Amino acid sequence: MKTAPETLRALRQSTAELLANALCDLFPGTQLVGSAITDIGFHYDVVLPKKIDASALPMIEERMRFIAQQNPSIKVLDMVASNATAFLLHHGQQLKAEMIIDSEQDFVQLFQMGSFVDTYDQPCFDCISGIKAFKIQSLSFFENPTRSLKISRFVGTAFVDTTSLKRFLKRFDEAQKHDHRTIGQEMKLYIPLEESGCWIWQPKGMVLRQIVAATVANDTSLLPIKLPLLAPANPNEPLVATAKFNQSRLAIGADPSPLFAQLFTPTSFLQLPIRYQTTLQQGDKTDLSQLWGLLQSRSDELNWTQIFCTEGQLQEELISSLQFIDQIIKIFRLEQQWILCTTPPTPFKNKGLWAEAVESLESAMRHLNLDYALDKQAETLYGPKIAIKWTDAIGRQWQGPFVGLDVTHPEKLNLRYLDQNQHWSRPAVVMRSILGPLDRLVAILIEQSSGSLPFWLAPEQVRLIAVNADNAVYATEIKRELEAHGLRVHVDNAIRPLGERVHAAEIERIPHIAIIGEREQKQGVISVRAHDKGTTKRNITAQMWLTELLEELAADKKMLANNKDTEASR
Repeated sequence: MKTAPETLRALRQSTAELLANALCDLFPGTQLVGSAITDIGFHYDVVLPKKIDASALPMIEERMRFIAQQNPSIKVLDMVASNATAFLLHHGQQLKAEMIIDSEQDFVQLFQMGSFVDTYDQPCFDCISGIKAFKIQSLSFFENPTRSLKISRFVGTAFVDTTSLKRFLKRFDEAQKHDHRTIGQEMKLYIPLEESGCWIWQPKGMVLRQIVAATVANDTSLLPIKLPLLAPANPNEPLVATAKFNQSRLAIGADPSPLFAQLFTPTSFLQLPIRYQTTLQQGDKTDLSQLWGLLQSRSDELNWTQIFCTEGQLQEELISSLQFIDQIIKIFRLEQQWILCTTPPTPFKNKGLWAEAVESLESAMRHLNLDYALDKQAETLYGPKIAIKWTDAIGRQWQGPFVGLDVTHPEKLNLRYLDQNQHWSRPAVVMRSILGPLDRLVAILIEQSSGSLPFWLAPEQVRLIAVNADNAVYATEIKRELEAHGLRVHVDNAIRPLGERVHAAEIERIPHIAIIGEREQKQGVISVRAHDKGTTKRNITAQMWLTELLEELAADKKMLANNKDTEASR
């Protein structure tokens, strides 16, 4: 039976506290910084009185088990902030005391487990004796520039039973072979800017992004627009950066819905629907320690469509948008989950309008027989939405495409149109992103395939390796022939040993590699190897090879065509 998410979170928070307790016991003088619960486990940050390495992890786990067996009493203490500060100082936790002072809270909750004391941040178990299935996986170090601290981060996970833990650890170890951060660099798609959370896209990476983006680029019904990078900031919206110009608070990565709303002018129902599209540059101010390659980076790109339509057209627009996303899932064959987010922001006055919007989304999902889960925890800013969560190699979920309804701005900005009865009506507003964050999608694709992308998707489909400079002319002739048929080809005539160049092409996951030397040039043949199949063909003519490549490409395109229902059916 699947463990309830809230139970798993409480278990992992309790295990994180158990870890912190063990560290304080083993290394007196340890200063607690804080913990966090993730989709796959937890981490706890501390400042240790001395330097240790990963060899200490088994000893720490053993101490955790000892404490759990002792089953110390657990209390949650409600205290005035000044008393809590004094209590923490009494237990030697100066950093935690300073954090309470900085928070300017009047009342706080403390967590006490035996003689161990911490701030109470998330629900924990009342009893820890049953915590047995856990693992401390890694130890890393980083600096906190705000307080000039050298922080040690312990990363671990916990499950309700040993079988689930072993299953996860096996998947986690296997996932290291699929890590997009390593594979993408091997493929020469992108390189990281050290310790910044930013990435530089190389030429092949840009080609891959363009191919992925092109899967939704042929919709002629969309009207392209360009929005400013800096826009007025919503005070309730998390933003990566803000600045003041003439007393105006502007932000990077602001939700574009208010800007789209300003494009709408009073019109007739005959002119609806109107579909605007743009590409947004998004920023993320997440703490550096929370970033994870391209899945959670400092910036990303988002294709965004805003649709203004009548109430009578709404279901058709929602169904069509969901179909587009479903096509993307089928094209890329990605592991995912549909999520319906239904919780309005606090406060939101027109609860009836919100409920109607939720019903519209549910109706569209039912029409397409799409299975989905309800998320009643996360608040959505302007209206309910249906979101896709991509699953990475480890099993974590990441926000992807979405379809939502803006129920805020039509009323707030008095948007209206003349209906067929010549009465003023409010337009329905659909917000959608068919691909979701583009960099994140590319990362998921790389992890899913371990870099061995389908032939149609590979940014470099063919590598022609000329053994020496004399063979480069023949290789270039073959390149022109292949490119004339739409293939993406590169000639490698570098002055390096042949074995090194073949190995480099394999590491870069080039689908097809051809070696062209004196014999091949004289006989008009080539020697070919396929990366994913591990096969080698010798003495094949260029024309025969071209035919095989085009047949492979045609098979891919047929698959894509079968998975695409074009907008012509609307």
